[in-house]
Amino acid sequence: MMMRKKNEAPNYDIENQHNPLETSMSQELANLSPLLPLRCIYRVPERLRRGNENAYTPRVVSIGPLHHGKEHLKAMEEHKKRYLAYFLHRTPVSLNNYINKIKDQEARLRSYYADFIEFDSDEFVRIILVDAAFIIEFLLRKCFLGFNHENDYIFEKPWMKRDISPDLRMLENQLQFFILKDLFVPDKRFPPTSREYSLIFVSYFLFKDAIYREGTEDDWERIFVPGIERLVSSSKDVELLVVEHGIVQNWIGENSGVSTLLNNLDSWVIVSNYYYATLCDELNNYCRTRRHKWGKFEAKLF
Repeated sequence: MMMRKKNEAPNYDIENQHNPLETSMSQELANLSPLLPLRCIYRVPERLRRGNENAYTPRVVSIGPLHHGKEHLKAMEEHKKRYLAYFLHRTPVSLNNYINKIKDQEARLRSYYADFIEFDSDEFVRIILVDAAFIIEFLLRKCFLGFNHENDYIFEKPWMKRDISPDLRMLENQLQFFILKDLFVPDKRFPPTSREYSLIFVSYFLFKDAIYREGTEDDWERIFVPGIERLVSSSKDVELLVVEHGIVQNWIGENSGVSTLLNNLDSWVIVSNYYYATLCDELNNYCRTRRHKWGKFEAKLF
């Protein structure tokens, strides 16, 4: 018998037998998930997450499949199911009909996620229904006092409501708006008015507290983030803004903590068109001229 040398590659007869590696790789390529044009729910890039993990991870409640089942979020699952029970009680549609509604849209729902969703069909539908009902009920309670229930665990504790709202705005903690619209049913407890109450209207109450000025989020980022980071470089700057002029409210404690927070605002944030860039350049040029220097110190504003 002829022995093959230790480092010699196996000799395959291409016409008469298959290469096991080829077979394995072919199966892997055949099983790749399709790239769908509807993808709009992404995971935060790792380069951003490294800057501040907590900024991109829900603290209280998971919405959708990406964070479902995480240990620190499991406590809210019972309360979400309780909101589903309230939702089913006040609407004329049966639980089975809601399940079928979501089943019919399952392929479309999955196509919105950039990542492959590993949950099987029943578990995926369960997650979407429970979370969609929770969002709708939460928005109605936030918008109209008439929807609040006695002993409501969330709205009896102000800190719970404050913690849930930012969780619902997180990039990875989203549901598709079309499925919320499909499940939303107007209620007789809406205030009597000529206004037609829609899901968009009640959603406004979730986001209005996060709107600091008229304009888009991009405007806010271009105006605020680079500006405040350049204004504050030490605890002495914080003292000037907080104590002397009351421009910034210090809820952290020490001024050094505020300084660190503000200086890290633009970490991993790419701002290509800073709103006040021209003004900053003019101020810097003004302060570089000899007659505008204060003694031996140069006023380096930005």
